[in-house]
Amino acid sequence: MTVFIEPKFATGRVTFKYTCQTNCVTSRFALSAGTLVTSASLLGYATQAVAVIQPPAWTTTVAVRATSPGTAWNTGKNTITAINDNPTPDLHVSNPAAIVGGTDGRSAQVIQQSDWDAVVNQLTPMVTDALDLALRDKVPDMSFINNGPPLMTVTSNHRVGDTTRTFTITMTGRVGATAFSNTDAVRLIRSALDAKIPPGQELTRDSVQITWQILQTSPNGDITVNGTALGYISPKLSTDTLRARIRGLSPAEARKSLERAVPGSAVEIRLSPAVLLWLPLIAEHINVTIAVLPAPG
Repeated sequence: MTVFIEPKFATGRVTFKYTCQTNCVTSRFALSAGTLVTSASLLGYATQAVAVIQPPAWTTTVAVRATSPGTAWNTGKNTITAINDNPTPDLHVSNPAAIVGGTDGRSAQVIQQSDWDAVVNQLTPMVTDALDLALRDKVPDMSFINNGPPLMTVTSNHRVGDTTRTFTITMTGRVGATAFSNTDAVRLIRSALDAKIPPGQELTRDSVQITWQILQTSPNGDITVNGTALGYISPKLSTDTLRARIRGLSPAEARKSLERAVPGSAVEIRLSPAVLLWLPLIAEHINVTIAVLPAPG
């Protein structure tokens, strides 16, 4: 984001030193905070604390700040030489190091927190998906549940507040998971379905539809799965028993006998040749076909 960067004040330190040959001051004296010192180019700097000059050293060092912001107030060492309203010509000032830090106001691209968050928010689902794919590669034919949210680590070549046109963020993630075999889950759910089949009933040949998912895990690695199994059941019927039941009967008697054996069934009897009035006496000559139809919705 392009923002205006405020100018900064140059700062540093100056040293006051009192030297006297005759008519010297014998007790300490002080310069108040805000005392103005200047360079040969008449740039001003104000002291930031009281400067106390006292024996035996008769010298002290205090911080100063430029009177105006900007790069023009940056100055080399030993360039500050004058004291405004100097109480005595025997008091001198100098700066033992350069006065630096002054900058001009300017427009620049600065990383804002919103810029940073936008990149992180974009990367997070991408890394999460990559972790999910990596887990699936490691546990083929298994389902898994994460042990917690992914632990994301973010590094960058810059920080929020840095002045730069571009920056790079790298996000890495770690996640732990508990996996369970799809085959074992299907076996368990099918076993539970088989246990629910009422006596005298059996599953039809239609495929059983099974769906499942891991519901929760325990600290010791046990898991709870939740699943559903959908299948169709029909009464257990023996074609041999049914043939023996209706051999030698008329079509009408055979129909009634089968309807009693299988309540709610629809019975269709075909004789070949059609002129026969009774079913064959030999059961093996009777062909019985059982068709299971879905119950009406």
